[in-house]
Amino acid sequence: MNPEDNKTPPPTEILIVEDSPTQALLLRRLLEQHDCKVAAAGSGAQAVELLRKQRPTMVISDVNMPGMDGYELCRRIKADPALRDIPLMLLTTLSDPKDVVRGLECGAHSFMTKPYDERQLLSRIRYILANEQLRRQNPPEAAIQIEFAGQKYAIAAGRDQVLDFLLSTYETAVEQNRELRVTSDALEHQKQELARSNAELQQFAYVASHDLQEPLRMVSSYLGMIEQRYKDQLDASAHEFIAFAVDGAHRMSQLITDLLTYARVDTKGKPLVPTDAARPLNAALANLKLAIAESGAQVTCGALPAVKADEAQLVQLFQNLIGNAIKFRKKTGPSQVAIAATRSGAECTFTVRDNGIGMDPSQFKRIFLIFQRLHTREEYPGTGIGLAVCKKIVERHGGRIWVESEPGKGSVFSFTLPAA
Repeated sequence: MNPEDNKTPPPTEILIVEDSPTQALLLRRLLEQHDCKVAAAGSGAQAVELLRKQRPTMVISDVNMPGMDGYELCRRIKADPALRDIPLMLLTTLSDPKDVVRGLECGAHSFMTKPYDERQLLSRIRYILANEQLRRQNPPEAAIQIEFAGQKYAIAAGRDQVLDFLLSTYETAVEQNRELRVTSDALEHQKQELARSNAELQQFAYVASHDLQEPLRMVSSYLGMIEQRYKDQLDASAHEFIAFAVDGAHRMSQLITDLLTYARVDTKGKPLVPTDAARPLNAALANLKLAIAESGAQVTCGALPAVKADEAQLVQLFQNLIGNAIKFRKKTGPSQVAIAATRSGAECTFTVRDNGIGMDPSQFKRIFLIFQRLHTREEYPGTGIGLAVCKKIVERHGGRIWVESEPGKGSVFSFTLPAA
């Protein structure tokens, strides 16, 4: 028996080149669990210094590193006669098809995407090391020139190396497609669950609107009857208490109505179709005719473009914004509201400008949240849902809404909609 047969094979020595200490530590622990001897370098330059002192079995390098990236490190290794036989694996996001060609050009043996599957990584390492002797028996041929995406590359890798590299890339693509299918199936399941939940929400909204509104109407009605029938027997405090109760019932009824409006932005929305924005604006002004007359507000409007919209929701949007401009007016002087719009490419920007009380910039984000109020109900009535409805309508149309304002200097509400 040959004494050499009883010798333990030397451990696999792997050099990790990774600028992220966390990623390097995770990879080191994984490899050491499988009897690998691991060294680590935090940069390409540090890796070059380590390679001059000790020749590892294999190098695993991240591509995106400051200074010398993984491609340049691979070129340095392949340019050194003492190191060029060391197989090198690149870790990358593989987000650009040029990555494959650049990897072949610099002489890498394999790609592995991040975040990587541990079993796939270990399998790839074993495959590369098992075929190392075969690659040495088939040295690289003369470089060939190829052109890809308008750039020229010189590929000097041997046929076996090119085949290994392309197979590893294909394996990565297959794995990513599998993950995409799993994600797609999960999204489809979530979509079905969301549709079911929306159907249940719509049914709940109907029940709430009917079963909650009716008792409130009954409470208000009977309180009115009590006050009417026994008005001579009730003192001032009793009349005041009845007024508080009736007001509370009315506010609860309005709150339910506003909540239903908010919930139905998505569940009851109609398809977005080309719409002349002047038409829903005129409808909103007609709905606000009494409030405009009582406040003496002056509402002006320039030419409005055609947009892709749900017309009924656009009426609600204009009505809420103009109604707020009238509600939050100054106590002195008439309220002035100006509506304008501009088109830029596929997007139209609308503005509703007023000369009202304004607001502090710190409140800009808060006002678009549901139930958020900046004033008491005694100062300004309402449920704090109007602007949240506006935001939901605009976002359903694929737009965005924001405000610019200063206390005492009025406000400008702006929102975007897709142009028709």
